[in-house]
Amino acid sequence: MSAPLGVTLEFPGQALTGSRVPFKVTMTADMTTYHAVNGILDRALEVVLVRRDRPGIRLLAKVDPHAILLEEEPLPPAPPPDSPEAKVRVTEVRNLDLTDYGATHYGGAAYHVFATFGPWLTEIRPLAIEDRSRSLPWGDVLPAPPLPDDVEQPLPAVPPARGLVAAVVRREGLRVEGAMRSPVVPSRFRDEPPPAPFVTLVALHRRPEGGVSGGSFLLPVREEGKDHVAQFSIPLAKIAPRPVLGTCRILVFSGDLPPVAREFLWAKGA
Repeated sequence: MSAPLGVTLEFPGQALTGSRVPFKVTMTADMTTYHAVNGILDRALEVVLVRRDRPGIRLLAKVDPHAILLEEEPLPPAPPPDSPEAKVRVTEVRNLDLTDYGATHYGGAAYHVFATFGPWLTEIRPLAIEDRSRSLPWGDVLPAPPLPDDVEQPLPAVPPARGLVAAVVRREGLRVEGAMRSPVVPSRFRDEPPPAPFVTLVALHRRPEGGVSGGSFLLPVREEGKDHVAQFSIPLAKIAPRPVLGTCRILVFSGDLPPVAREFLWAKGA
């Protein structure tokens, strides 16, 4: 019996900073995906680490960035969809590591982790990298844009209980609009500032070749008792790289709150 199409991901839930952190990825492709990436399955793969404790997104390295790649021979044309050959499945296992190809991780961090392969996605699971002296610095982050004045299309209301809400709307282009309520988190170490509230957007390109776009944004928040609350309206044009044309899935993260998933169509002029 052939393996089901898609991707699975195995990794430890905890590790010490500076140690190796292995990730085992199993990809099973149909002929559409196999030919879209010229037989190199991990071209459609990304293992994504989204910071929970700070802003930032990290993609695991799949190839040595200093390697010189040889020119490829193109595959023959894909078999007709109704042929027996079109039903063939191809499975490949990759073993990756957080410290592959000279990558470093000096400091503690908490992540949401998942893998995406072509149009498929694993479940999102936590990973904690422990360090007793410091946190890993923030990743790239932008200030969230000012909230729009358009009262005809109100922003989602702040949840009455701790949580995150978000939707994709059209307001001067496509935007992710939402609101969050999260606990005020103190500094973990004496010489570090407290974590700033943020939202991270990750767009997954729902096509055989896969692809990931994303960005983290600091939120203008106010305190309500022991909570931070905020609303946001972020143009999808601000995530990078620019999404490809077609259907995408957007994942919205904010700290330890459960993420929100939505679908959107990226078209010309979006």
